[in-house]
Amino acid sequence: MKILVTNNTLGDIPGGSEWHAYELCLALNKMGHEVYAYTPSPGWFYDQLIISGVICSTSPPEEDFDLILASHTSTIDLIDRSKTKGRMIQICHGVYPRLEQPSDKVDFHVAISDEVEAHLKNMGYDCEVIHNGVDHKRFKPFTQGQGVLSMCQGILANKMIEESCERLGVQFQSFNKFNRYSYDLHEVIPFFEVVVSLGRGAYEAMACNKKVVILDSRHYVTSRACIGDGIVRSDNAHLLLTHNMSGRFTAREYDQNGVDKLIESAINSENQNLRDFSEKKLNIDIQANKYCNLKDVEVQV
Repeated sequence: MKILVTNNTLGDIPGGSEWHAYELCLALNKMGHEVYAYTPSPGWFYDQLIISGVICSTSPPEEDFDLILASHTSTIDLIDRSKTKGRMIQICHGVYPRLEQPSDKVDFHVAISDEVEAHLKNMGYDCEVIHNGVDHKRFKPFTQGQGVLSMCQGILANKMIEESCERLGVQFQSFNKFNRYSYDLHEVIPFFEVVVSLGRGAYEAMACNKKVVILDSRHYVTSRACIGDGIVRSDNAHLLLTHNMSGRFTAREYDQNGVDKLIESAINSENQNLRDFSEKKLNIDIQANKYCNLKDVEVQV
């Protein structure tokens, strides 16, 4: 098929939607499809896609496509469907951001979690859930690792986790992708035993078969505590996935004492073999095929 993937940015910041669009393009390309990518904001991801053989542009290609996989209303609004033709599916990555709200200009919607699905259906939009995928050939286990890697964005969360590690006498390292751009976390994560993160960072850690803690701090929620779902286990991973490993499934608050206990429990816990769960639920090749299967799906009214 001839497939167009769009995103509001394929720039230098390694955000979740950028990685999703990038890995989706590569997976579709590997499957033998003719893949195009459109973004008004190019950068590192855009350049890498060109190197990988994806046809990229910074203006909507005025061509016919079998399938258009579009993220963000700002990008969808720039597409003239009388010139860029094809079945357009909007991928909705969140509940709250304005850019993630459903557009009436598309033919169908995909929700990346059950939480987003409920939001869309509450607004009257039919949709299907396809979780964001991870490239399991890049993110893979090759060592047991030691210490704790925090991929949290919150200053408070990193401070609390670091204090917990100091008390326990274990190695601590923080890695905020927005402060320190990195495109090679697949080479960093395997060297740690425990990874603390939300969302995509948790997915990547699971693919590397790490012990994963869902936790971060957000000043607009509370300035006094961390928020999260705690340790990901084989018996709760499917539940936490319903909210994209965002910490909103339980939205439990953790003070310093709570973080201390959480990190200690994670270190002392048995490995949950989350790689198996990840390969079944979060494999980008499987997810890319699910998108292809939406070409002819009928919208239920």
